[in-house]
Amino acid sequence: MAQGMARFGVGGRRSAWLLFVFVGYLLPCYLGHFDTASIKLWPGFVKERQEITLKFRLRGVIEMGEKVYVRMPWMTTGECKNAAGSSIGADSFQLHDSNTWYGQWTEGTPGTQYQKSLLTLTAKTKIIWKSYQTVVLDGFNNIKPNCGMPAKHTNFTIWTNAANATVTMKNRHQVNFTDSVNASCYLSDTQLTWGAGGASPLLAPINPTTRKTHAVSQIAEVRLSFVPAMHIQPGDTITVILAGWTNLNASRADDTKWKWGYDDVREGGSGRKLTLYNESTWKLNASQSVYDMANATWFEGCCKENHKPGMENSTIEIVMRRLARAGQKVEFWFPKSNGLRPVCGMQANNPKYKIKVKTPSNFTSVNFMSIEKSAGIGAGCVEQGGCNGYGTCDHCLGRCTCTKGHGHESDPGYGIMKADCSELACPVSPSWAEVPVQSNRSLDHQAGYSGANTTNGHFDVECGGVGKCDRTKGKCACYDGFSGSACEIKPCPTRSDYPCNGHGTCHSMAQLARKDEALPLTNRSVDEELYFYYADEVDQHSYGYHEAWDSRKIHGCVCDSAWKVGLDANETQTPEWFGPDCSLRHCPTGDDPETPLVDETNCSYAVAAGGRGKGKYMNKCHVDCSNRGKCDHTTGTCACFPGYHGANCGKRKTAAVGLGSE
Repeated sequence: MAQGMARFGVGGRRSAWLLFVFVGYLLPCYLGHFDTASIKLWPGFVKERQEITLKFRLRGVIEMGEKVYVRMPWMTTGECKNAAGSSIGADSFQLHDSNTWYGQWTEGTPGTQYQKSLLTLTAKTKIIWKSYQTVVLDGFNNIKPNCGMPAKHTNFTIWTNAANATVTMKNRHQVNFTDSVNASCYLSDTQLTWGAGGASPLLAPINPTTRKTHAVSQIAEVRLSFVPAMHIQPGDTITVILAGWTNLNASRADDTKWKWGYDDVREGGSGRKLTLYNESTWKLNASQSVYDMANATWFEGCCKENHKPGMENSTIEIVMRRLARAGQKVEFWFPKSNGLRPVCGMQANNPKYKIKVKTPSNFTSVNFMSIEKSAGIGAGCVEQGGCNGYGTCDHCLGRCTCTKGHGHESDPGYGIMKADCSELACPVSPSWAEVPVQSNRSLDHQAGYSGANTTNGHFDVECGGVGKCDRTKGKCACYDGFSGSACEIKPCPTRSDYPCNGHGTCHSMAQLARKDEALPLTNRSVDEELYFYYADEVDQHSYGYHEAWDSRKIHGCVCDSAWKVGLDANETQTPEWFGPDCSLRHCPTGDDPETPLVDETNCSYAVAAGGRGKGKYMNKCHVDCSNRGKCDHTTGTCACFPGYHGANCGKRKTAAVGLGSE
């Protein structure tokens, strides 16, 4: 029996040893390995902060205080301008569910394309074997993709320092799934200058008055610099649109400058290889050193345009020969020997200068973007005060295009107002004194008319031509006898502070024509009433009714009266107050006592003053002082002739006592 037991003991030890070996090989396959790991981004746009959802499952136990690391390349807390953001400590990092994990962020560097950006998760409690973990990083952490990236990005990895883990940093696990960010990359600090000190290649501005003086353009040194957010590899292509530039006569070594004018703009040639340097090789010996970073070729744009830059698509194509690292400044200096020059003046920070980078992947390419900073060419509108904030500068011609009201070509004061847009146009109204002329397109354009071969007059002019424009305020100072913001009103005359001296009401001619009591009195016909109806209530242009140009501009008084004025029965043809400004007053009326057979106050069927109407039956005439005295129209009182008395001088004095009447 002992012998059998011995045999069993030996076999048991052998079995135990085999089991130990089996488990020793098996444990690395099951303990510490991540079954799965995935990362989802929301909203998934480049340069926008993301809510990041991380899911993973580990074949092993994670004890409290042990860590899970996730390498997250291309991700940054910065502003995506090739400047690193900030790391975030565990006390500030925000997770949606903070009961299981602490979070911490370690920021990578632009020069490595943020390859070392790292998320660290520290367990707050024990994580049991093969438990599925979901961790949501809040968007307020400001973590974002620096550039576009493909799905299932191979550089996203995960590992742990758990004691039973076999996935260490050296053999970390690739994240099974990551969202794509469908976008390209970018360049920062893009800049164009024209040699040392940024000197302008134009020696003189074009005369903005004659518009004929030639600007002198000279060959320029072009300096391009930028900082890429991605590595630019050998064979990648950089395209720079240098709008408005040419290499005209570039083959002539003695052609250092030329004049731009009407017909002397000519296209240069395409396909010419360009010499290039950077700052280091330039300082060594620009005439002998070789800069082998890239090759460059000039492609002439199309097409020439007089008085405009033209050559909108002139292009420099740069093909890389060596690596340009992310986050590091790249320079290309093109010396004057290349013969490049601007066609005419152009603004600083010209949005037409553009740059793009083409790589084998869209995620590391850069679509055309405007170059952020570029030096100006020529004097621009410096002499015009930069158009004073009320216009845009035509840098090619060196003159301002002013906004409406500040010297725009549609302003009536255009050509009179200063060219620097500093003056204000005044309100316009139809000219009071303009003589109608046979129109032509020039006059019509100035006056706002579009028709031709018509007789027009009284075009709109500033202050109606009867006032002086104060261009510092844009207000009219009207001459005496005119008023209104555009001197468009001929007001009622007055000798006091009140219209019509306080003894009448003021109305336009259009209104006067509709008033029964306005002088001259008129019997309006049915047709005339119909005219006024259409002119007032209906679209007058549709029916061919047109008021006179000044019908609402010139004003007159309707004077007050103690009696009713008009042509009807018991109405009087003359008002109490009269005169252009209602400053005069009629005296009391009466029948002439010396003409017993005629009643001078009876205006039945009598033609009213002005000849436009007749009094109806029992209409009255006004007879100052009964024709037997002199009326003082300043007071409205009678001075009776000898032998007559009474307020209206309508009574005779008796011969005996000089009192009473016959």
